[in-house]
Amino acid sequence: MTPNSGLDQVPEQYRKFFEQQQTEGPTTPRQGMGLGSGFLISDDGYIITNAHVLDNATAITVSLQDLRELEATAIGSDVHTDIALIKVDADTLALANGESIENSVLGLTLGKPTSEQLAERGLEHGVLVRNVAQASAAAKADVQVDDVILSLAGKQTNSISDTNDISKKLDSGKSVPMLGNRGGRALYLALSKAETME
Repeated sequence: MTPNSGLDQVPEQYRKFFEQQQTEGPTTPRQGMGLGSGFLISDDGYIITNAHVLDNATAITVSLQDLRELEATAIGSDVHTDIALIKVDADTLALANGESIENSVLGLTLGKPTSEQLAERGLEHGVLVRNVAQASAAAKADVQVDDVILSLAGKQTNSISDTNDISKKLDSGKSVPMLGNRGGRALYLALSKAETME
């Protein structure tokens, strides 16, 4: 496994971490199967897991909660922190209801709302807020858990990917409108990306 292979495809906020890591040199091959857990960090297929699970792996298979099994590619790993980044083919990966993705720019954990959650609020699209980090840009704007984000900076948020793409392009310190829904009522907030955020 080559730690820097495919790094040009890694989201920028994670790329810097893996670019700093160097291989420890050859290790003694061992046979067997490593098992571990991981979590999806983007809806284009990047997954964080433990580095020790990938030691000398010749093949990586990811088992999803919906019982699908997908082949993955190792992007990079760091043995000192025991963190590894792998990627599955985004075309075969649909973010399931209940799964969440971090948005470090805004300080949110976002999820895909169920059709029932949208219907009970009279909505057809949106992104569900599952968690708000303390002292984050979202917290300062009064974004709350279970809010549904409908648009950000005047652009409709049909998916988590939309929301992440829009938030990455925000100018630091500039206030932008966020339209949403809270408990069935329209929500209008002004959100500013923190100066220190990248």
